[in-house]
Amino acid sequence: MAVWARVVFLIVSLSLAAGVRQNVALYKPASMSTTRQPSQSAGKAVDGVTTAVNETFLIHTKVGEPTAWWKVDLQTQVQSAQVTIYFRRDFKKRRNGIQLYTSVTNSNETKEGSLCHTVTGSPDGTDIPDVLNVTCPGTWRYLTVYTETSNDRQGAVLDFAEVEVWTCGTGSYGEGCTKNCWSRRCKIQSATCNPVTGMCPDGCASGFMGGDCLQTCISGETYGDNCTKYCASRHCLYTSDSCPPDTGACSSAGCQQGWAGPDCTACTSGYYGSSCDQLCAARHCKSGSSCDVIQGRCMGGCTAGYQGTDCIQACDPGSYGEECSKSCRSRHCKTQSDTCNHTSGVCSDGCESDYKGEDCMQSCTMGMYGPNCARECSSRHCKTPSSSCDRETGQCPDGCEDGWTEIDCIRKCPRGTYGINCKSTCGHCADNNTCHHVTGACPDGCQAGWQLDLCQTVCDNGKFGVNCETNCGHCNGTCDAVDGRCLWGCAEGYIGCHCSVKLELHMDSAITPTTAGIIGLAAGICFMLILVVGLYLGLVRQGRLQWLSSSEKDAVKVKETQVPVDKDTTQPSDNYTSISEQAGGRNIYNNDYAALDVEAKANSEYDVIKNQAYENL
Repeated sequence: MAVWARVVFLIVSLSLAAGVRQNVALYKPASMSTTRQPSQSAGKAVDGVTTAVNETFLIHTKVGEPTAWWKVDLQTQVQSAQVTIYFRRDFKKRRNGIQLYTSVTNSNETKEGSLCHTVTGSPDGTDIPDVLNVTCPGTWRYLTVYTETSNDRQGAVLDFAEVEVWTCGTGSYGEGCTKNCWSRRCKIQSATCNPVTGMCPDGCASGFMGGDCLQTCISGETYGDNCTKYCASRHCLYTSDSCPPDTGACSSAGCQQGWAGPDCTACTSGYYGSSCDQLCAARHCKSGSSCDVIQGRCMGGCTAGYQGTDCIQACDPGSYGEECSKSCRSRHCKTQSDTCNHTSGVCSDGCESDYKGEDCMQSCTMGMYGPNCARECSSRHCKTPSSSCDRETGQCPDGCEDGWTEIDCIRKCPRGTYGINCKSTCGHCADNNTCHHVTGACPDGCQAGWQLDLCQTVCDNGKFGVNCETNCGHCNGTCDAVDGRCLWGCAEGYIGCHCSVKLELHMDSAITPTTAGIIGLAAGICFMLILVVGLYLGLVRQGRLQWLSSSEKDAVKVKETQVPVDKDTTQPSDNYTSISEQAGGRNIYNNDYAALDVEAKANSEYDVIKNQAYENL
């Protein structure tokens, strides 16, 4: 009994020394492509029996098949587990070409997952060991043994004794599973870990380093999380201060000027940099960025026009915008330049046609054209309307509607023209106005002597005056189209320049000297009127009299109200020229005519004489 106790004690001691390992494939569900005999089924490879002297202890697929496979479900996920296969020892030809696949999920696809290992050697298998040991990395649950190699001309056949999948037990890791997960110095402790490496996924606690965080920082050289900080980088007041591996804290004497923190590696508030002399407020960070005390890093990036970790460096010449990623040369300014405002890249003299925006980098949207894309295609007056057009010129390919001009048909005909291609000339509009750019009609009627609507036709015979609305008098022929004067005299029985005064004489009465005097006087007045008008026009043509516009006449009138005028001096109010005198190219129909005033005065004098004549009769 004492001997047996010693044996048990020895076995337990060896187990503890070697660590705790477990075969997670033992008695787990297995399957395979075919079975040669019922006694050679898939479960025989996970029954714990590793004897492989002959086929009695093996799994065995049928011969003559193109492929063969065997699969086990571990029913748990493993990490970087060791796979051990015990091959048949009395027939070695079927070892060569075997492949091991691992996967997390089960699938009908035989070779699903990752290829872990391929057994290679001579076709007779004599150079391949009887027991295969291989570590399949990664996380997996299913192991598939697969072959499509025929080494003995009997097809792809699998015949092996046992498959083991070894992994450390819960809480242990490493070679021989000798390390305890709890013994690690992880930043976040855990009772479980990677069974191979024991890696601490969140890093090490302060003062420790290594994958499993079991190494302490080098004394006097490094400290902190993962031992990434250097004792020499501290700014303690006394350089002789010790350097604790976990905190690196300086003594109670504190830090050098400008430095803060337990280990004197942080800048005072608002500063950063290796010497803590850079001002956080001087950076050009996007809003809301913190100020890293070491580099002053702008976490959200730089504002437009600046670059660098701390965003204090302006864009290099020739670039601008966010991250300085835009080229000044790529803009579409009217005047190109290799340099520009590093922040906005603004084009000071505007954009080329077809582009808009401050830096002229945006193409015109559909339906817009011209400088800064400010004009709408639909606002043009093309002969064929369209909501789209050439983005640069807006050209109307079929020309313009009547009354419009320019390549994009957005301007009305110039003053004095109208109609198709603005080739028609306006008529004699009243007040020297221009005509309607489409129809040619004068908006306020015609000058005296011309007919509506276009004011391009002289009054018909028998009409005169504004818009030809007045009938001529009893002329001997037609009257002047402007003022209605009877240029060739009056019909019998009428007198006056307009031949509108009718003589009322009795047929049986003889013409008395008084009547003859009245007739002679009227004829003399008309004759004198014609002489005065002719003389006046002659002086105008010789330049001895000045032609005044309406605005100039108003100025003269204002002056006359300020300066006394000689009552004996006669001042004609305006000039006059008949339509027949316009051959010289001078248009005078927007003026008043002195002749009309002279005639009115003559008619008034004649009415007095006529009344006296009637009294004598």
